[in-house]
Amino acid sequence: MPHVSGTPSRRGVARREQILDAAEETFAAGGYAATTLRALAKNIGMTHAGILRHYASKEDLLRALLERWRSRTEAAGRTGPSGDDLIRLHLTLLGEAAGPDHPAHSFVADALCTRRERRSAVDSAQEGLALEYVATQDGLRILSAYLPDQISPAEVTRAHLGGRRCTSGTRASADWIPKISSGRPHVPGDRRPASDDRTQEILDAASTAFAQHGYRATSLRSIATGIGLNHSTLLYYFDSKEALLAAILNRRDCDADTAYLTPVTAYDKVANVYRRAVYNETVPDRVRLYSALLCESIDPGHPAHAHFASRYARVLDALTSELHSLQTQRLIRPDLNPRAEAAWFIALWDGLQLHASYESELHIPERLLHALNELFADNVSHERRAQLLTAAA
Repeated sequence: MPHVSGTPSRRGVARREQILDAAEETFAAGGYAATTLRALAKNIGMTHAGILRHYASKEDLLRALLERWRSRTEAAGRTGPSGDDLIRLHLTLLGEAAGPDHPAHSFVADALCTRRERRSAVDSAQEGLALEYVATQDGLRILSAYLPDQISPAEVTRAHLGGRRCTSGTRASADWIPKISSGRPHVPGDRRPASDDRTQEILDAASTAFAQHGYRATSLRSIATGIGLNHSTLLYYFDSKEALLAAILNRRDCDADTAYLTPVTAYDKVANVYRRAVYNETVPDRVRLYSALLCESIDPGHPAHAHFASRYARVLDALTSELHSLQTQRLIRPDLNPRAEAAWFIALWDGLQLHASYESELHIPERLLHALNELFADNVSHERRAQLLTAAA
């Protein structure tokens, strides 16, 4: 049959699919912003002009890729992305497309909304908890990407939901939480150690750029230009982009561990979770930076991957130990698995912070209190729960 003008040829359709497959893999690994059409063309043995014959721009290619993703997901009746490349693409875009100007922002927001609606329809016993569930699933995917030998999202989910089936399966009474929320704790001001003003100016500028565009898509020259420096002057303070990233991560950890309370509570133990969450609401730019780098660094080749993997291992061990200790004291229900609950809670917190860029007014501190409230044994009074979760250690 002769080709009819105006309709795509089989060869053209096959070539488009090849380009989309390559874009899915490349955007997932390196991010959309950091990928060029020229690099993508080289990866699949095409010319830049060859890709432009099928897709007029990188944004046009992204739209086509997202539309294919939507069609395939709907056709299969899935509630979320499946397949390693598609899951990685979802997580990469979840961090990268947080800004409303990103071409994938609306798509990601709509996809999250659809997943929540389908989750509500699937499990009416967890009605009202769909947002937490979907956020936690994304958090577990991220956690397992950093700790693949320790975390299986499916196994953690089974253990978590299985523990709740041993009881009523509904949210535990939490009448005390609104009383706590109405009188939020005082959050001290910034306690950064004094240092060279120019160094802090560079760190601030780089943090903003990495949060908005990603580490890989940001150059040292662009950071220097943005604050009126030349490239060589910036290199006097930080001799490479990796050194600058390391300094930003170290400053972020210092901020997180010292700025919101005294005495410092190690990592993310149960005690003081509420204070830390309230503090995070006062520093949205730092949370945005953390979330963006967390998603981008899933790639094992990323210079921040080892940092986040090490941090996750420490936090998981610390929270597991704390929950086990509370369980031994008969404060936590005996039927729960401390390791699974620790992983679930960490994933919930990170997932909620990521989703907050697409869903306003999430009230994260209160959602975290509700999640922890469900762990307590029935005989633990509301006063004791509030003391454990909101008072300084």
